[in-house]
Amino acid sequence: IDECKEKGVEVIHATPETYFAQVKASGTQLPRHEGDLNLWAPGCYTSQVRLKQMYRQTENMLFSTEKMLTQLCANGKMTYPEAEMGQVLYDLLTVQFHDILPGSSIQPAEEMALRVLSHGQEILSRLRLKAFLMLSENQPAAKDGEIPVLAYNPHPYPITQDITCEFMLADQNWSGSFMMPTAFCGDTPLPSQCEKEDSNIPLDWRKRVVFNATLAPMSVSRFDVRLAPIDHKPIPDEVALGGTDPHVFKFQTPHMTVEINRHTGLLHSFVVDGIQYIGDGGMGIHVMQDREDAWGMSLTEWKAKIGEFTLLDPHEGSIFSCLDKEIPSIRVIEDGDVRTVVEVLLGYEMSRAVLRYKLSKTSPTIDIDLRIANQEKRKLFKLALPVTLADATPALEVAFGEESMTIPHREYVGQKYLTLTSPKGGRLSVFNTGIYGYSFDQENIYLTLLHSPGYTSHPLGDRPVMPIDRFSPHMEQGERLFSLRLVAGNTPDSYVARQALAFNESPMVLSFFPQGGSQAMAQTPAFMELSPSPVVMTALKSTVDGTYGVRLFNPTATPTTCTLTCATLGVDATIDFTPFEVKTYHIVEGQLIPCPMHLL
Repeated sequence: IDECKEKGVEVIHATPETYFAQVKASGTQLPRHEGDLNLWAPGCYTSQVRLKQMYRQTENMLFSTEKMLTQLCANGKMTYPEAEMGQVLYDLLTVQFHDILPGSSIQPAEEMALRVLSHGQEILSRLRLKAFLMLSENQPAAKDGEIPVLAYNPHPYPITQDITCEFMLADQNWSGSFMMPTAFCGDTPLPSQCEKEDSNIPLDWRKRVVFNATLAPMSVSRFDVRLAPIDHKPIPDEVALGGTDPHVFKFQTPHMTVEINRHTGLLHSFVVDGIQYIGDGGMGIHVMQDREDAWGMSLTEWKAKIGEFTLLDPHEGSIFSCLDKEIPSIRVIEDGDVRTVVEVLLGYEMSRAVLRYKLSKTSPTIDIDLRIANQEKRKLFKLALPVTLADATPALEVAFGEESMTIPHREYVGQKYLTLTSPKGGRLSVFNTGIYGYSFDQENIYLTLLHSPGYTSHPLGDRPVMPIDRFSPHMEQGERLFSLRLVAGNTPDSYVARQALAFNESPMVLSFFPQGGSQAMAQTPAFMELSPSPVVMTALKSTVDGTYGVRLFNPTATPTTCTLTCATLGVDATIDFTPFEVKTYHIVEGQLIPCPMHLL
């Protein structure tokens, strides 16, 4: 202030409203900026990735649980648990502190934040289970020999996806046979398969069934698993599944062809309806040189590649897997009517990675589960996707919008999805459940997985940052997990936003035996429906004044119209949206009353 006075400028403390009012009154034309403002400290998009993932999980649980609870409140089944949900919100807001969520804290603060989020998740877990059971109260009792699987879809439109659920057989099977599960919707069998359960008890008792199904909007869908004995547990026939080519494992469906290089274990080609989306470079985990700076305050990019994860030889892979005999480090571990699962073991210096490709037989998608056992320090890991779409433009989901990536190598920040769209046809979308850093160059799109600087390592001039006379802990040591989904094809905008949201706010699935009510029905009516446009519902909740509120968002760059209906609340409204428009409403006597965002 004193320096400005010397220049004849008076600085006055005021509010943003006062500032903008004076600027408008002065007629001054200010410079206009359109685009990203996130240029500084890109390390904060990635540091302490486990904390970032847990924050996203808690946030997703909060939104989906709010929808379940609001549905029950509107139907007069319960009083909204304001105090408990307020505790969860307090936990989330605490972790949003500017040196916690960015990962620029000391290690005890990281542990505290994980504990705080666990507290919030435990509250949500109990509320969600209570809500789920109440929403399922009119489900019919199970028939003899059937095991019910119930799934609640928190979104106001149908979603089709693979459903995974574990359950127990009625009794331990000591007969020597294997009980094979098939899921049914009514009397219609669904594409189903049995996969390795979480338990390691060597007995046919615990089961994991995977089946592909469509879930109705904002309601409980009922499925029943029937079991049939077969002689033994099926073993995948890798030759029949992947061919005899010694260089490439080839997986084909009527619409999709996937090739995995047998020498590298990396995704070699991804073709859908004749368009190649990922090409010869091979998907890989690249290792970039990093530094001790947790913020990344002195850079905007990481492009100095110093190595990459490579396929472990059978001896190394078997040691890492703790096996008594050597087996290949790329192998088919699951197969059925729903998907084929290929497991790959990779290594870089002292670190290891388990990569599982889940190749769908029902849709042009690949799910990727990645487990990294990291022992590296001051190195950054990026998942590279060599995209082959002609003239494709990459874009990231940001808060209520999309941000184009235009500067090669620069680190961008995004949310649940990345898309690449070619003007010549074809779209590749990558969904994630807890990744925020992205970049690209002439050959690849990169998803930044983790980096391992020191805790609160803050450069100050020429001073040494880390001690040189002792061991200092670094971030991201140990196991880190990542889940991705690749979706390819000429998919409309609506698929990208809605399915990325469903990938994050996933349906709640549970196997239990309902008592059977007097108004038993296998499919409950949809509480709310949103159709037929790309609009998504980002929030539905009880408001502070005891009414209900909803937030809707058009996630596309084109105007659109949607219809929102809810018989319980008397809503039947047609709503117009401009590009990327957000609308928040109170629901009062069947009417949608616009309100500011902060009131919901």
